[in-house]
Amino acid sequence: MINPSRTALPAGGLVRLLAAVLLTVCCAGCGGFSLNPFDWGNEVYTGNYSGGVGGGRPYTIRGVTYYPLISARGFRETGIASWYGPGFHGKRTANGERYNMYAMTAAHKILPLNTTVRVTNLRTGRSIHVRINDRGPFIPGRVIDLSKAAAARLGILAAGTGRVRVEAIDTR
Repeated sequence: MINPSRTALPAGGLVRLLAAVLLTVCCAGCGGFSLNPFDWGNEVYTGNYSGGVGGGRPYTIRGVTYYPLISARGFRETGIASWYGPGFHGKRTANGERYNMYAMTAAHKILPLNTTVRVTNLRTGRSIHVRINDRGPFIPGRVIDLSKAAAARLGILAAGTGRVRVEAIDTR
């Protein structure tokens, strides 16, 4: 026999439960962007997650908080790369240097600054090495923002975006 006193929800509990279920269902239908850094890209990240300790301070952009990694060791993800250029040329990057759209650099949301990564164009197989010196891209679904020079060498400059694999080769 079921004891109703042990299965009953506290006053207002049923309303809260239904609200939580409704919110979950509504949010699940939105798809797109995950706030969990382990889910970024199409591969699950399995490296060292720091919550910002030693990997740089957490930062918030448009209401989303990002937690830089302690180490890039084992980092690998697949997703969409984009590039940024003239509008940012000469402005300060996250590591304090001036952005040079002709240098082989890139922006990433959580990799430690100054990490070197291999970026491979999955359509052509062409790979390049870039140094992470900035934060971004902050558009859902994009995993890395390349400098103009890097995008040109990778073969995505004209299209503006391309499907890539990002692998850390400098494992600080």
